Amino acid sequence: MRVYSRAIGASFGGIQQIVIFAFLTAVFFVLLSKSLGNGVLTISWQPAVVPACAKAEKRTFISKKVVDHGVIKFALPEELKNTKVFENFQTRKRILDRSCSVARRVLNSRDQTHTERLNFQKQILDFNSALPDETLCVPRLADKSQKQEHFFNDTFKFSVCLPTKTGCTNWQRGLVSLVKMGEKTPEELDDSEIFYDLDRYPKIGMGKERSSRGPSNGYLTMINVRHPFSRLLSAYRDKFRKGHPWMKIVEPKFGFVLKKFEKKNMDVEMFEYSFPAFLELAAAAEYDFERDQHWRTMTFHCGPCHNEFDFVVHQEQGSEEQDFILKAMNVAESTHIPGKYTTALKGYDDVIEFYKGIPKAVIEQLYRIYYSDFVFFGYQIDDFYAVAVDEKPDDPIHEDRKWAKMALSKKFFVYKEKFHENECDESFNVDYESVPQ
Repeated sequence: MRVYSRAIGASFGGIQQIVIFAFLTAVFFVLLSKSLGNGVLTISWQPAVVPACAKAEKRTFISKKVVDHGVIKFALPEELKNTKVFENFQTRKRILDRSCSVARRVLNSRDQTHTERLNFQKQILDFNSALPDETLCVPRLADKSQKQEHFFNDTFKFSVCLPTKTGCTNWQRGLVSLVKMGEKTPEELDDSEIFYDLDRYPKIGMGKERSSRGPSNGYLTMINVRHPFSRLLSAYRDKFRKGHPWMKIVEPKFGFVLKKFEKKNMDVEMFEYSFPAFLELAAAAEYDFERDQHWRTMTFHCGPCHNEFDFVVHQEQGSEEQDFILKAMNVAESTHIPGKYTTALKGYDDVIEFYKGIPKAVIEQLYRIYYSDFVFFGYQIDDFYAVAVDEKPDDPIHEDRKWAKMALSKKFFVYKEKFHENECDESFNVDYESVPQ
């Protein structure tokens, strides 16, 4: 803050209007200075906009007597256990464990009807409902391009997965600042530090590497997720901006499909393609190997049944859950997770606004192909389906969708054998005996 003193004097002589104006101005400042009480006019400047990655305010969590179901293995102090946040984490861990115990059914859900998928998810969410007794299945990880979002550190003992478009960059900022021992704040880090200064698990043999970095070894294990439809919108608003360098990757891979579905003149818009056209593209891709990495499933990126995660952090809960994790790690005074960017949407209702008028057929198809993300991480579709619209049976777009599915399948078929999508890893042995039913 800077302080400036202004002495106001009256000018004499000259034109009468100037004299009157000067007199009135002097009276105004005299009265103002008396109201301030010190005869000094203080002028200060404060930024009109809070910086995009401003440090989040540390929270006091809402206390609540919580039953410890024993599903979270990482040792926590009692003051964290008796909170609403811990209750939420337990609920999500139970959902994830129940979902993984019937993963074979989840993988095969594409052959079910929309209603059958909805009902099965409701059954998983109902902890009083017994799940079907079936042969266990751990979804197989892709041979390539799977493990780049998995980070660990042996000094601060964390093992986390941060899939794209879930606020992962802000988490990386906070964790890199931590491992650098406060050498730089999260906001001061450059891109190379953010993306390369955290240890990553290897693409091959990650399971062996992770086995010694679980809760029993004192490691906090976490996955950061986001509502699948919010994540799709985030990918669109980021990567599809005109002039964004990622469009040089998107255009040659997916431009031929996007052009097929584009119904809007985008010449004066800030995006290369409209959001409805992007959703048609996302819905036409049956498998993750037919998608860009920014809208592949979070299940693909993290393998939630293949890897152990005590804490499922919902990006929508913001700094409260982030602060909980940092306090659980006992590093809350050493780092922080930056807040939302100024370009981020304000909240959940804003996301739903973007889906108003989207055809129900597209919403159902997106639910079908992102079903594992909805089920494993406890997200639901109801609010989005409520704002969707019906289409006429003879609408030509139905044929366009069939064409798009076939075109993407042909273009990316060569990658099928590398991804092993919707296959069970028969060699992976997991004990689900303690999964709460």
